[in-house]
Amino acid sequence: MPAMSMDDLDVLSLDPRIRDYVLIPISVVVIMQGILRHFVALLLQERPRPPKEDDVRNGEVIRRSRLLRANCHVLTEDAFKSRRIAFLNRFDAMISESRAREEASSDQEPQMPMQNPEDLHSMLGMMRQNVANVVPNMLSMAWVSYFFSGFVLVKLPFPLTDSFKSMLQQGVFIPNLDSSYVSSLSWYFINLFGVRGLLSLFLDQYAAQDEANMMYSQMATLQPGPAAMRSEPHKLFEQEKVELEITRHKSWLDGVEQRVVERHRALKKTRP
Repeated sequence: MPAMSMDDLDVLSLDPRIRDYVLIPISVVVIMQGILRHFVALLLQERPRPPKEDDVRNGEVIRRSRLLRANCHVLTEDAFKSRRIAFLNRFDAMISESRAREEASSDQEPQMPMQNPEDLHSMLGMMRQNVANVVPNMLSMAWVSYFFSGFVLVKLPFPLTDSFKSMLQQGVFIPNLDSSYVSSLSWYFINLFGVRGLLSLFLDQYAAQDEANMMYSQMATLQPGPAAMRSEPHKLFEQEKVELEITRHKSWLDGVEQRVVERHRALKKTRP
């Protein structure tokens, strides 16, 4: 059998049966896997716990205080001062209650992170989501590697440099093969990472977006910053109180009569 030349490796004749028995099954399996992962994520998704009444009340006070600072220019000076005094008194009461609650909880024995039911519940939920995502990917990749290892499936319609060989020709060890040819394992990864746009046509909400949002929210709950804010809420109240105290008030209603008269005179002068 004569040896293959460089020109023969540049142009390969792919068997049509590879398309029917390798390329199409891999694409269909990846799409079905994404749909199944979406519904599994919906089944494993937990309903958010209702917040406590005190947290809702304190959050509404902070929200209204921020709205007052942002829209204080539509109020008169007396109206703004009366509202600011009411909010400052409310913040003083909230800070004293929060500090008393923190001192009472600090006297108790400190609780380990794994002993906290809320942290343990969130960690178990994250573990279930990771298992539901990792196990199907491992099984499908093992299926592709076992049954379709070493296949060259498609040729991309544009030239590529040799640096793309390691990404597009996984499982195929042919040094002189053109970089535009794609192996079966690389085709699986291309479909796995590129199926998001296709699944968005069939599903209202793609599972990958939900998984990313869930991952960021779970990472935020495990970081020490938000936990410290939850354990010391009086700092948030003190910060909002200071910002409200230093807010400068300049009402749009000051001198509005004079501005209306001047504008009316200017309009009369422009009329013929």
